[in-house]
Amino acid sequence: MGARPARDLTALVLAVWFLAAVPTDRGLGFYINNARAMADPVGLFTGVTLVTLLVLAIDAMLERLQARSLAWRPRARDVGVWRATWRRGASATAGDR
Repeated sequence: MGARPARDLTALVLAVWFLAAVPTDRGLGFYINNARAMADPVGLFTGVTLVTLLVLAIDAMLERLQARSLAWRPRARDVGVWRATWRRGASATAGDR
């Protein structure tokens, strides 16, 4: 869940390109495309900002969904601690015999 700026930037560019390229008469794609055609930098920046916030919100929701759906899996650090404890216990038991 750390920062992934290169992947986030790629997703943002693809989303803006997709929304601006799809011919519609409503929605964010229309808003961005209309602002571009009218040479309205404030409207264009607003549209791109809205798309950015939408992408970040969807990314956060998907990360929560992934964390919740994979909660049953043990963490790698917990498995490593268990294995180390088990090995120490196994070697001590073998030495006692």
